[in-house]
Formats: sequence, C-alpha cells, structure tokens
Amino acid sequence: MKKLFTIFCLFLPVLACEDYSQSTVQEPKVPPPDQESWNSVVVLTTLGQRTAVINYNHMTRYLNKKQTKFDGGIIVDFFNKDGEHSSHLTAERGIVYDTRRNFDAFGNVIFVSDSGSVLRTEELRWDNIREKVYSNVFSTFTTVDGDTLHGDSFESDARMLHVRINQPRGVTHTQVDFEKLDSDDEMSDSTVQDTVASDTSGTVQSGNFEQ
Repeated sequence: MKKLFTIFCLFLPVLACEDYSQSTVQEPKVPPPDQESWNSVVVLTTLGQRTAVINYNHMTRYLNKKQTKFDGGIIVDFFNKDGEHSSHLTAERGIVYDTRRNFDAFGNVIFVSDSGSVLRTEELRWDNIREKVYSNVFSTFTTVDGDTLHGDSFESDARMLHVRINQPRGVTHTQVDFEKLDSDDEMSDSTVQDTVASDTSGTVQSGNFEQ
C-alpha cells in the first residue's frame, strides 16, 4: 500500500500540467460586416435631395446595427436644400446612422465652410435633417477675418454663418460694445456670426458674446 501511494503522488503534477496546457482563452467573436468596399462614394439624401457626399478609403456596413462605418480617411462635401455646395470636411473615420442618415466624424476633423470659416475638433456630428453640425468636445473656430475662438462645444449651420460656442476664449481683433455684453452675462452660450467679441487687448473673455 505504501508503494502505490508513492506512485500516485508522483503522477499528480503530470496530470495537473496536462490539464493546464490544454485550457484555452475564448476570444469574443466579432461578427463580420454585411457589406464591405474600398475607394468609393456614399451619398446622403433628404427627400431625394443630396445633402452630403462621402468619399472613403474603406467602408463596412452592419445591417443589424443600422450603421455604415468608414476608416482610412474620409472626405465629405455638404450641400444645402437648393443643392448648392456649402462646406467641406476631412477626418480619419466616420459613421453613418442609416435610419436618419446622420453622420459622425472622428479624428483630426477639419470642417471648412464655403464662406471661409474653419472648425478643428476631434468629434463632429452632422444632423442630416436640420443641416447642422455639432461637437461636444474641445473645438477651435477660425473666422474669415482670422479671429480664433476656442470652446468646449460647438454648433452651427453648414456654412458656419450662425455659430454657438460654449465657454468661448481666444484671440480676436474685432471691437465690441462691452456695455451690451455686460447686460447679457446671465446667458451661457456664445452666438457668433463670422466675427467674435474681444476686449481692447484682443483677448476673448469667457461668457456670452453676440455680434
């Protein structure tokens, strides 16, 4: 009995090693896209009128999620209700939500209006129905006159003629009426129309500024 017990103990480490080596970690399965293509174009429309044209390097479409994803760099042109070109966007990647045809852009987003204004941010959303753009992250807005304003969020029409910026700060050369600004201090957002407010030193103060 003593010999049998000794042999059994010698086999225990071997069996334990064999069980451990055979165990594997199961990685989560990522479902393949329902559609995939390269170097082509997607057109977004509202009531038959084109509102945006997306040029992409790589596209994947997921029917269950009702999403179309783009990566490898994208170029987007936006159009108004009259079919006229209004603005131009470049980004690293994007998503189209198939139900409403809204569009999100991510990564080094540069949005340039035909009026000459420029927005730089890391995330930007296009509302296809309202024809407006939004950003809920830090954004830098530059006007036609070269004035620059930074903010924690951004909203505008496609041509960036009517802009709202939360917590604005930056540099501008535009002169403003500070008595008028003082009367609007209770408002939290900034409304900018191609130019922004400043003090005489050229430094934009936080608060509400309206042209």
